[in-house]
Amino acid sequence: RRAKVTYVPNAGQKEVHADRHIIRMVASGNGAGKTCMGAHEAYWSATGFNTVLGIKTKVPSTVVVVLDSPAKIADVWLPELRKWYNIDDECVLHKNGKPYYSEITFKNGSRILFMMHLQEELAFEGIQVDFVIFDEPPPRHCFIGLSRGARKKGSAPKFLFIGTPISQPWLYEELWQTA
Repeated sequence: RRAKVTYVPNAGQKEVHADRHIIRMVASGNGAGKTCMGAHEAYWSATGFNTVLGIKTKVPSTVVVVLDSPAKIADVWLPELRKWYNIDDECVLHKNGKPYYSEITFKNGSRILFMMHLQEELAFEGIQVDFVIFDEPPPRHCFIGLSRGARKKGSAPKFLFIGTPISQPWLYEELWQTA
């Protein structure tokens, strides 16, 4: 295997990794390590082992990463995953008829699906999920649709919101203030 750098989370990242709430939110400016943290969380869920906390989770797992732009897959998420993990050796990347990669399938059956804010509302319905990561504040219908899919039997669903909060006031009103 090709050697990779070892992830050592900063204080803020470690606090989020250790948090056991179903819904976690990280709202900060650029350069705080939000995407790095999200990429590790996605990988850990898909592989079933959190290397920082030493915690095992059930696999196969379905992870959905919701982005504001398809360009972020190739420009941000895949480079971040490849920086830390041998993604090309461990997984198969699929385009599924799209001009960009829309899914990563792991040998253990886990999947990371990439979805976009601008997809039709019904695209977020009917998907069985274990973990959802919203990279940038999503429209409300994205969260509502995917949260319905988090009712998978035997699952311990989680949601992670990471981003710079410059839009989507519903997050503050419906989730932040009620926490």
